[in-house]
Amino acid sequence: MNKNTALGLIVATVLVAACASEGPQTAEPPVQNREQPEPGQARTTLGAYLAARLALENGDTRSAADYFDSALIRDSDNTELLQDTLLVMLTEGRMDDAKAVAEHLQVYDSNEAWSLILLGVDAAARQDYSEARKRFAAIPKRTVNGLLGPLLLAWSLAGNGLTDSALDALSALSQNEGFKAVQALHAGLILDQAGRVDAALDQYRIALQGPLNIRTIEAVGSAYQRLGRQDEARQLYGRYMAEHPDTMLFNGDALLAKGKSIPRPVPDAKSGLAAVFFDVSQLLRQTDSQQMSLIFNRLALHLQPDFPLAQMTAADSLQTKGRVVEACDMLRSISLQSPVHAFAHLKLAVNLDELGDEPGALAELSGLQAEMPATIEIPITQGDILRRHKQFDQAAAAYSRALTLFKGAPEDSWSLYFSRGVAYERAHDWPKAEDDFRHALALKPDQPDALNYLGYTWIDHGINLTEARGMVEKAVRLRPGDGAFIDSLGWVLFRLGDFYESVAYLEKAVELKPVDPTINEHLGDAYFKVGRIEEAKMQWRRALTLDPEPEQLDGLREKNRTGRLPEAIQVTK
Repeated sequence: MNKNTALGLIVATVLVAACASEGPQTAEPPVQNREQPEPGQARTTLGAYLAARLALENGDTRSAADYFDSALIRDSDNTELLQDTLLVMLTEGRMDDAKAVAEHLQVYDSNEAWSLILLGVDAAARQDYSEARKRFAAIPKRTVNGLLGPLLLAWSLAGNGLTDSALDALSALSQNEGFKAVQALHAGLILDQAGRVDAALDQYRIALQGPLNIRTIEAVGSAYQRLGRQDEARQLYGRYMAEHPDTMLFNGDALLAKGKSIPRPVPDAKSGLAAVFFDVSQLLRQTDSQQMSLIFNRLALHLQPDFPLAQMTAADSLQTKGRVVEACDMLRSISLQSPVHAFAHLKLAVNLDELGDEPGALAELSGLQAEMPATIEIPITQGDILRRHKQFDQAAAAYSRALTLFKGAPEDSWSLYFSRGVAYERAHDWPKAEDDFRHALALKPDQPDALNYLGYTWIDHGINLTEARGMVEKAVRLRPGDGAFIDSLGWVLFRLGDFYESVAYLEKAVELKPVDPTINEHLGDAYFKVGRIEEAKMQWRRALTLDPEPEQLDGLREKNRTGRLPEAIQVTK
């Protein structure tokens, strides 16, 4: 296990523990005229709670928030219900509602971690760093304070100008080697915003010993530039670009153009606290903790609404939850002046296509193409969208543009040749398709998709069957559980006249991909050849119900009409 994974697991464990109530339950507070629920109301409360839990199980935190809110109306002294409600309100970004729940929860349990975090964030958003410090200092030390507590406390101290005390607070992280880079980065940011840039650079260099990431690179490069050390900044940016040649999230040349006037990456304590929540959200993404990651990005954006990387990460979390429209809204909110706006609009195009808005998706990409004509990801995405919508000639042209922009190792371009080959084949331009498939395999001889696609296409054309058989057999060895590959092997055996062996493979392929019309049709053809006529008819009828491609329809209808296999299907004995 590498250090980053270990750190992510530590954070996930800490944060899960933080969801539990930490202190002893206090006596019920003096709430005036609080009505006890009637029996019918209690059933309604239980129903709302159960509906909320079911919504959570289905990943629907939006509905869960409403159901929990309804349950709280009649059961407002239930600390478990308050905690659950607080978490889903934070997930949804309903900060006013979450704050009300957090304040109420604090009356019952003054040590509850999430309510302390939110109330501290709310105080910091109002720049009341003394109140924020009090809240953050009270977070239970044995749970979330392992990472988050020292960071939040340090930035609240920095907000009051107590830089050295802030650095002392961060020293609690030094007990865990996995937190070293995070500690150094935030120590550097705190020193930087206090004007102690040389001291900040000492900390930044420690942070650079960990994996390179955009925020660390920007922080260190900004310090170099403000100190007039432009060459060192250029070297650092070049190092990052060499490791990430196709990134759309970073533009070192644009940063260098700002010279000494480049701003500090984190100008104040409120932005520093937002950075803390974003950094922790990134660690959580390593553990697939999407809800927790979204919560931390919501907190970051509550403190700093214009935080492009947090907006991007929140949009990713929303898309993962199936909330594509909201993800699009989040991506659109990213400033056009941000270095990440181009990548955001690339993702926006993909999301629009997922929503069925192909013209909108292509319009986004066309605008990006005009703005960034040398960016390879744009024509690749255009090609993928056009191919998905069966505009194969245009898709092939888009992949051709991408190939002219490709600057990586030659073997890494195999996927572009393969994608263009698919587009050419679907556009019935077989000579060009075959050239691209052969080129892809010359670059990547053991690539199973390319082996299967070229092999199957030969099989379907009834040519090069012996070579095709070897290719699909190799593809099956490389990926033995792929039903499409096993179908190709069954189909080449059919073409070679080995019908009984063909049936065995095609039956296995149908088991693996039961709703594929082509595989079901192939099995029907093989059944017919071995005399299993009724089973053949059943497979042909089934294939016709599975939304076959338009070019399959006439043949399938003819088989279903006549109950026979047309003589036109060629078999090589």
